[in-house]
Parts: sequence; structure tokens; C-alpha cells
Amino acid sequence: MFCATQSFVLDGLEARRVRAEVAVHKGLPAFQITGTPDAAMRESRERIRAAIVNSGFDFPLRRITVNLAPSSVPAAPGLDLAIALALLGASGQVDPLLVCTSPFVGELALDGSVRAVPGAVAFAKAVAANSLHEIVVPTENGGEAALVKSIEVLTLDQLRSIDCLSGGGRRAHRAKPLSLQADPSEHAPDLYDLRGQAPVRRALTVAAAGGHSLLLEGPRGSGRSLAAARLPSILPPLSEDEALEVALVSSCTGRPISGRPFRAPHHTISPPGLAGANLPGEVTLAHRGVLYLDSLAEFRRDSLGALEAVLEGGPVFVGGRHRIFPAHTLLVGSVDPCPCGLARCVCAPAALHRYRVRLERVIASLFEIRCAVEAPSVTELSGPPGESSAEVRERVCDARELQAERLGTGICNADMGDQAILEREYDAGAAALLNSSVRPHFRGVAFDRVMRVAQTLADLDGSQEIGHGHVEEAAGLVRPERR
Repeated sequence: MFCATQSFVLDGLEARRVRAEVAVHKGLPAFQITGTPDAAMRESRERIRAAIVNSGFDFPLRRITVNLAPSSVPAAPGLDLAIALALLGASGQVDPLLVCTSPFVGELALDGSVRAVPGAVAFAKAVAANSLHEIVVPTENGGEAALVKSIEVLTLDQLRSIDCLSGGGRRAHRAKPLSLQADPSEHAPDLYDLRGQAPVRRALTVAAAGGHSLLLEGPRGSGRSLAAARLPSILPPLSEDEALEVALVSSCTGRPISGRPFRAPHHTISPPGLAGANLPGEVTLAHRGVLYLDSLAEFRRDSLGALEAVLEGGPVFVGGRHRIFPAHTLLVGSVDPCPCGLARCVCAPAALHRYRVRLERVIASLFEIRCAVEAPSVTELSGPPGESSAEVRERVCDARELQAERLGTGICNADMGDQAILEREYDAGAAALLNSSVRPHFRGVAFDRVMRVAQTLADLDGSQEIGHGHVEEAAGLVRPERR
């Protein structure tokens, strides 16, 4: 007899449709899986055999041939459930009509229970894209898959419970969607912990309001990491579409689904680990959140080069093909002012010069805003806390609303093109400052950055035009004076 089921496998952040075909016929007992060269996939035969027997079914002592199509299917334990049900349908133990219409995804344990697999959100989105109406996933994955509201999601916790998915038992197996966290958690780091350091607080606010990348320059122990960790708390709440994008990345990488991510990889990370390869890199794990690169000078040059390419929308090449991972992240970096990294520098002038020349290209290509960080004084540390994240976030949200009206939903000032920059309105003082001071010292990309940051400053003030003070402050943020 013959039976076929449908399933999906995860390929990066996308789901590929798979057809599992099973034929059971006379001959010496054998269990063979074809259509995939991966040994790990063929080893799933023992899991499937034990799960079928321990679930109360009979494992047919005949010649069993399983074919997975297309033939380029990667190894995926999530195919266990689809193969097992196709085998039960081909041997007459399960109604073939019950298992041939809906896709099944899940890994089987030896006792017949159905285990969770990564990528439930991607599978559900692929079901909708393929004009299917429902999918059956492990019970633990039901809430994730149900985030895609255009399809019906059914859950299964035991292989023996497959008959419950027919008739009146289907209602009890319908999954309810998880509650997506759009606002920052109440337990997240709050900006009021950052005492003193008014320039740093201002730079964080401007970066959050305009989506600008931020570099914190200061000695170790000055509070660079503390400041960066509080940036997600002042970003606007996630929209429904953005929250689903974050949930997709979290689901495919096996991480808990939460709000805006904050990633801080170690400087020894490789280029694939930072930019991505077969699996998403740290820049994708920080999608719609913050990617913090501490001690930027310690990162490998090829890692930063790969990161720059991905941030510009370029693909990641793997095995003769390319992938494009989402990487809409707010980049924050920190760098020591000199090789020794001490508050009182002991570096020789030649070493200091080489250090700055080596970093200048990386800094100029990756960061729009640069802020000098100094350790707060004892008086500032013992003084009252500053504004909370909720207060700052309110101003950031107001500025983002102005940008959405002007540029479109989801677009911030950091994404403004050349034409949008030319169309901005300036008052007489701003125009005079641009011609006298800004244009001679900021050319090309640097000038565009000054204009973008100046527009963000105007949005924070609720101003319809860019003023003299906005341009002046923007010039200092884009290229602050070295100390």
C-alpha cells in the first residue's frame, strides 16, 4: 500500500515544503529512506520504529520504502511525525484521508510523544503562503504557530492521539496564540540607573528617536555597557508586524519569544557567527532590537566587514548560494580612546596614532553618532536619578510618529535617502551655518549624516523645520571633539 503526507523543514529562516511518501509491500523486512543523502535523517528510522511500537501500533514486518521529495531535503528531526503517519496510513492502521490533507511537523520520542521543534512560526507562514488551511504541530509549539492568524493550528502531544484530530476532538486540539510582548518588560534595565552623564543620555535619546547607530568612546569602567543595555527600554513599542518578525527569528533559532532583543557578542566571534551563514548570525538575532559591540577594536576585521555588508542589505554567501537574513537592528559600539584603555593614558604617541588610524575606517563606515563617555563623579553617583525610560520613550515615540507621517510607516530618519534630505526645510540660521561651517568640514556621507541627525533633533523638539541649534548639535554628535 501507499500513503503520502506533507511536512516542512527549516532552511535558515524559511520553511521548505516536503512530501513524505511511504510504500509498504511484500518482501524481506527492511526500512529504507531515500531522497536525502544525510545520515542523520536516515537514523530517524529507529526513533520512528520505537515510537510506533510504544504507541500501541504494529510495526509492519515488510519492505518499507520512504521517499522524501525534493531530494535536497536537509536533515530535520521534525519530519519524524509525517513519516510515521504516512507509514501507519500505508499499513492500514490509520485512515489515509486523515493524514494526507494537512502538513505535520514534529520530532518523535521513543515513547511516542511528540517533541517541539524550532521554526513553528516559519512553518505556519509557509502553510499560509502555500494556500493551505491548517497545520499540526507539537503541543509546545502550538502558541508560536498560532501567531499566524490566517490558518488553523492543531496540536498533538502523542502519536497514539492522532485519531482525536478527526470529528469532534479537533476543537480540543486547536492552539491559542501566544501574547506578543510589544512594550519593554518591567524588569528590563531602566535609564534612571544612568546617573549624571547628560551627553550620553542625550545621545541615547537621539539614536533611539532616529534609528541612528551609536558609538560610545570612553575608558573602561566609564559606564559604556550600562548605557547601551538601557537603549532597548527607550525604543518605541513593537508594531504587530515587527513583533511577528522578532517571533519568527526567535522561533527559528530556538529562543524564547519576547520583546526587542539585546545582543552583545564577544569580540572573538567569527564572521559567520556575527553576520550569519547556514544559520542566522548575531545581527539577525538582534533584528528590531539592539546589537552591542563592546571593545570594538578587539573584533576581527573580517567579522566587521561581513557585518557591514549585511547591514547594507547584502546577502550572505554559503555553498554557492546566497541568503538574505533580516538585519534591521540598531547598532551600538564602544571603543577605548587609546590602546591601553585607561582613564589616564600611558600610550606612546606613535601607538596612539596607529590605533586611531586603524579604527577610523571602521567607525566611519558603521556609526552615525559618536559620543564621548566619562565616568560620573561621586557627586553625580550619589545624586538623584535622571528621567526614567518611560519618560524618554514618550518623547521618542512622538518623534517616530512625525517620521512615519513624513517618510512612511516603519521608516525612520536613519533610512532617509538623498532626495528626502534635499527636501528638508531649514530656517535662516541653519542655512547660514550649513554654508559657513558644516559643508567645508563634512563632505559626502558625513554631511548626509549631519542632516539626518539634525532632522531627528528637530523631530524631538516637535519643530517643522531644522534650526541653527539642531545643525550645531548634530555636527557635534556626528563627529565630536576628541579629548
